[in-house]
Parts: sequence; structure tokens; C-alpha cells
Amino acid sequence: MSESWQLDGEYFESCNCELLCPCLLVKGSRPTEGHCDVVIAFHIKSGKYGNTDLSGLNAVTVIYTPGIMTEGKWTMGSYVDEQANDAQRAALEKIFTAQAGGPLARFAPLVAHRLPAHRAAIGFASEGNIRKLSRKSPCRASPGPTANRSGSITSRISPPNGWLRPGALRAISRTRD
Repeated sequence: MSESWQLDGEYFESCNCELLCPCLLVKGSRPTEGHCDVVIAFHIKSGKYGNTDLSGLNAVTVIYTPGIMTEGKWTMGSYVDEQANDAQRAALEKIFTAQAGGPLARFAPLVAHRLPAHRAAIGFASEGNIRKLSRKSPCRASPGPTANRSGSITSRISPPNGWLRPGALRAISRTRD
């Protein structure tokens, strides 16, 4: 059994869908590009895994789905902050590869291939409604708020059956390499 853990901080998701990922809104929806490349980035303001302090660290989970997300066959990997010591790295890897319970564990049955975690220089920035991720490998994302047809900022979403809490920040972001 995994250690108990708790994290407090910020995160964002980004995928390669054209506008808003239909997978968040309607179960069984096909990604707009036929497959999905997902980046889920986390900045931990404070947190612990058992007795291991994770405060101030960053982690990224990357997911590839070959089609409809709920059909599984995912490939999942993770990048953990290069500033993490060995105990922190092990904890982050368990949490962010869906092996330690919690919200990401909902994904575990969908994962067919789990890639080994890698250390990386992960930069997570928060500027108003903009979140930015950069690291020294081929993954960058910078989501920002969306606007409705009249041009007003539409910044909150309550997806049904999602792992996000109601009222989460909605943003447009393109995952790019």
C-alpha cells in the first residue's frame, strides 16, 4: 500500500484538441485530432508523501491516447523536478504515474504502457490567468483564458464526471513539441 499523501498547489492540463477537449465534456467523445496528446503540469506549493516533503517541486504527466480516452490503451510517462532528492523523486513518480491513489489513480485502469519517469528542469509560471510550462525537453504549453462569441473572457468550467473540481479555470492551450 502506498504512503498517504497530500498536495496543495496549481496545475493545468493541455492537449492537442482544436478548442476545448471534448473528452472533458462528454464521455466517449473522440478527440478532435483522432488521438490525444495530453500534458498535465503541477506546481506543488506545499505537500507531503508520507514523511517526505514535496513543497516547491514541479511534476509533469504526459499521456498519449490512440483514440477515445475512455477506451484506454494509454501510454503514460512523467517528468519530475530535477531539484528533487531521491526520496522526493520516488514519491513524485508514484503520484504522477497513477500508482499512489488519489485523482490520477482513476486513470490507472486505462494505462496500457507506463514509461519510466525522468528528471527534468521544469519551469512552472503563473501570471494572472496564464500558466506557463517549460522544460529542457520537447514539451511546452502555455494555456490562457478562453473568450465567448462576444469576446468576453469565459474562465470557469464544470465538467461532468471529470477529475476536475467544479469551477476549474478553463483555458485554451496547444501542446506542441
